[in-house]
Amino acid sequence: MYTDCGHTVCTSCMKTMDRLRAETSVFHTPLYRCPCCRTETIYRWYARPINRAIMSICEKHNKYASRVEEVRSEEKNEEKEPSIPDNIDLRALATESREQIALDLYDKLLPILYEAAAEGRRHVVVTEKKTIRKIEQVCDLLSTMLFETNNIFKILCTRSECQIIFSDDAFTVLREYTNHDVTEEEIEDTPPPLPNTPIQLLNLDAIAETIRSSRRTLPIGIPIGRPLLARRAEHFTEAKEEDEDLLLGP
Repeated sequence: MYTDCGHTVCTSCMKTMDRLRAETSVFHTPLYRCPCCRTETIYRWYARPINRAIMSICEKHNKYASRVEEVRSEEKNEEKEPSIPDNIDLRALATESREQIALDLYDKLLPILYEAAAEGRRHVVVTEKKTIRKIEQVCDLLSTMLFETNNIFKILCTRSECQIIFSDDAFTVLREYTNHDVTEEEIEDTPPPLPNTPIQLLNLDAIAETIRSSRRTLPIGIPIGRPLLARRAEHFTEAKEEDEDLLLGP
């Protein structure tokens, strides 16, 4: 039974839901959700209380005992509740576990790193989430092993990827290189490149002649340079006076 919401779920379903836990940081406790209302808890299926009322009703069924034995036989190879000894030294247990994890990772990563170095690559990026979470736990131990044994330059581990860098110049690859042995005299003696397209020069004399000819063809009586709105107003006034004369007559 989920303690915070009170929903009752069978043990098999609880185990299945616990596998779908919410992943956060490797150092955060996982969050398990109720399949009915999605209420979160940090306690696994074996640490949750038993609904004694529902269990007493199920025990009255004539096939309850046989069903219990059937489920137990099916769960022999599944995850079981851990047996925790009294006065366990958690510090020593964590140290031993981290050392073993680091050794396993080293044995699995070394062939991959060797192939990458043999192909001329100067760094490797690991993106598998399961491996990244393990590296994040023991990055200090794994980096020490790679530094002292294989002369690795740097290890950079985030939640999304782990970069294993072989040398300090791994990211200095440029797209352009210059021969600095060429002297300045050789550079000055080199003629400049010719333009791809001819440069069109402006003919100032032709432009001036076009302006003079356009002025000569303008109607007489319209001053050059007056605003366009002013000229339109004058034409409108003249047209209005002509209409009034036609209406009044001689």
